[in-house]
Amino acid sequence: MRDADPERYEKCCEELAARDEIYEKAGVTVLRNKVGWYPDSLVNYNASWGGPKFLSAYGSCFTRMAGRYLLPVQTTAPCRAQPVAARPALVSLVLEDPEAGMLMFGDIEPNPTVKGPGYLGLDAADWRQLPDKTILWEYGAPNKAAIKAATENGSDTPAGWPRGREVAMRVLSDLGFKHEEYWFGSNLVYHGDCCMMNIVEGVVGLPDDDKNGMWTDLPASIMDWEILPLPLEDIAQGVGNSSCLGDGRVFINENCKKTIELLDKRGFEPIPIPFGTMWETFNSGLDCSDANIWREND
Repeated sequence: MRDADPERYEKCCEELAARDEIYEKAGVTVLRNKVGWYPDSLVNYNASWGGPKFLSAYGSCFTRMAGRYLLPVQTTAPCRAQPVAARPALVSLVLEDPEAGMLMFGDIEPNPTVKGPGYLGLDAADWRQLPDKTILWEYGAPNKAAIKAATENGSDTPAGWPRGREVAMRVLSDLGFKHEEYWFGSNLVYHGDCCMMNIVEGVVGLPDDDKNGMWTDLPASIMDWEILPLPLEDIAQGVGNSSCLGDGRVFINENCKKTIELLDKRGFEPIPIPFGTMWETFNSGLDCSDANIWREND
């Protein structure tokens, strides 16, 4: 991008720098590569199978978390080098906490024709961690009738599918985790982490389309929670992919003005971040740009 579209490249860099500055002002410790370059071995991590160059801007696949366990899980091919690039930081986080651990899940097949997360069917965007050791799996389908085939073979799913959940939960269940799932409309958003906006325990945001963006019923784990209706024009700007601190503060794309107003009126603290160019370029937002935040109040 730096060579092909230098103006867009500079704007993306400005937005990422602004994100880091705003995160740090909010008390977040930011771990990222700040030297300004990556070795060719990481830039060309996918070269052996004809895959894309490394996209370093999105860190969600550094790790997902289940309690104090870090789970590096693969996602889209351009970001596939992230767990390797971040490994010193991830290992250090684990070693500093005697109760922490790391569980590694399989890499995607090195094949340019593979769609989504591949045969394993496990994508970093597939789940939300909720209180009481509940993992909420989020799967997309273009319509309700497509759910059956998607469950059986991953057909028409934009990210992972239940095969990945089945494999992952065999380990996570032994660690005391339970799970639920719901199916969202992939004609509205392409990943579950763009559908559900985490705010605080007991409150989430969901698309204001008369069905909460879902083909299925609300999961029991959030049935009694307050649902903040997210304007569809803000859904289109990635508002569901906002990132929260768990105490009422929410990092949000500054273009999502209606939701900023909703959060403010409800007594929360929206923290706008300039991220419009990043969203326009990659259709991934703030939550995808960081790994799971390790919060002091978790």
